[in-house]
Amino acid sequence: MYPALNEPVLNKNGEHNSVSEDGFSLLEVVIALAIFALAFGGLSQMSDFAIKRSHTMSSRLEALTVAQSLMEEALAAPDLAEGNSEGRVTAPSQLSWQRSVEVYEEGADPRKTDGDKLLQITIEVEVPGAPVVLQALKRQEGKQ
Repeated sequence: MYPALNEPVLNKNGEHNSVSEDGFSLLEVVIALAIFALAFGGLSQMSDFAIKRSHTMSSRLEALTVAQSLMEEALAAPDLAEGNSEGRVTAPSQLSWQRSVEVYEEGADPRKTDGDKLLQITIEVEVPGAPVVLQALKRQEGKQ
C-alpha cells in the first residue's frame, strides 16, 4: 500500500520526509505544461498577426511610393494631356496603376488667364485591401 500524504516516509538517505517534500507531483507538472502551452499559443498567434500586418504595411508603403513618383512625374510634365493611362510596376513587386487627367471646373482659380486650364490628376495604385489614391491640381498654361 501507498502511504497517506501526511505520513512520513524514508528517502534514499533513510531520513524521514513527508511525501509533499519529495518534488513535484504529476498533476503539478501537467498544470504547469498546460499554462506554458497556452502562453506559447497566444504568443505565436500574436507574432503571426504582427508578421501579416508588417507585410500589409510594407505593400501599402511601396504602393504609396509608386503613386508619389507617378504624381511627381505628372506634375513636372510641361504639357500633360487629358485622359487615362495605366501601367504596371514590376520591381520589387507587381503593382498596377491608373492615372486620370481631367479639366477641373469647380471653383475659379484667380491666377487663371485665358487659355489656362486647371487639371485634376488622380493616381490609383492597386494593393490588396484598398487602393492607394492620390489627387492633385495642376495649372497648365495655355499656348501663346
